[in-house]
Amino acid sequence: MVLKPVTIKLAVTIDGMESEKVRVQREHCDPATIAATLAGPEVGAIVTFTGTVKEVTKQGTVERIEFSADEPVALAQMEALRVEACERFAIHDAALVHRVGMLEAGELIVVCCAAAVHRGDAFRACEWLINTLKQRVPIWKREQAPDGTRWVTLQHEVKHGADG
Repeated sequence: MVLKPVTIKLAVTIDGMESEKVRVQREHCDPATIAATLAGPEVGAIVTFTGTVKEVTKQGTVERIEFSADEPVALAQMEALRVEACERFAIHDAALVHRVGMLEAGELIVVCCAAAVHRGDAFRACEWLINTLKQRVPIWKREQAPDGTRWVTLQHEVKHGADG
């Protein structure tokens, strides 16, 4: 599989999507800024999950990971997850931001936030968001290690097969 270069636009809108709250981008993102988009007078808890590039995995040492995505599909599925989380859990809103491009060990990859009246609802929604994002959203990663590169099988490919 060959990675195709992608141009990421920060303010992409798909069918009324909340572009502040659902993004795929190359640039660094600030979890606190993303969480702040969810604040409101009835929000008593905002839970934030951040994922970073691990330096050591089951396969060995990792120097960097290259992430690529089918941007329109990824954005649409991420927005659908945001909406579904609001319907499934007692939350006011959610935010999902995933980075693409070459990321070094230790760099931020993904931010998922959930805002609710109570912390338990926000925790459950945030955990569901990151787990479901990894299962459903077409974002691919290729690890670069001292001994070469290797593709990482995505959870949605393991569950459904490489063809979806």
